[in-house]
Amino acid sequence: MGKGTCSPSGVVTSLGLRKSLVLTFGLFVLAVAICSSPVLAEVFESAYLRFTLPEGWTCDLEGSEHVCEPPHTKGQKVGAIFILAGKYPGDSDSLPSYLEELKRNKSVTHGSSLVDGPKISKINGVSWVEATHYESELEGYYTIYEATISNGLAVLATFSVRKGEYAQFRDMVGPCIQSLQIKKDWRSKTKPPSR
Repeated sequence: MGKGTCSPSGVVTSLGLRKSLVLTFGLFVLAVAICSSPVLAEVFESAYLRFTLPEGWTCDLEGSEHVCEPPHTKGQKVGAIFILAGKYPGDSDSLPSYLEELKRNKSVTHGSSLVDGPKISKINGVSWVEATHYESELEGYYTIYEATISNGLAVLATFSVRKGEYAQFRDMVGPCIQSLQIKKDWRSKTKPPSR
């Protein structure tokens, strides 16, 4: 009997066992990597911003804001939503003012809304103010706020989800937030943001 073969009792010999373990471990690592990372399917681009959407999500312009939603049938309520807005900065637009604003209670039910933050984090080389509130936009929903001023533009992105889906949503939306990017050439686009 040579190396890498099975004995008559069906037990794999040492070389075959090593190959089998390496292959099994490699497949396990690949499966964990695929299953634990959210599927990001496409890049959304507006005149001023780009970021990666979860698979199947779409964004539509509604007034001056882009509203992004998961796949659903028309008229069906959704459990999660992203809203993106950009404007020329005013006198009150600054990272310190965003920090102060996101420290305030925003509850629509008059409870305490602040869950996490506010804090400043770097995303693609740009400083963003981030905070998470509960019931600040919709009753029973968490909302993650991302706000910045960059390249002559003030941007607010909100990521909202139903209470029971928050933990899973946070894992899904993390890569989306980390992909936020203000376009350097946004001024050359035909439709400027609102003032």
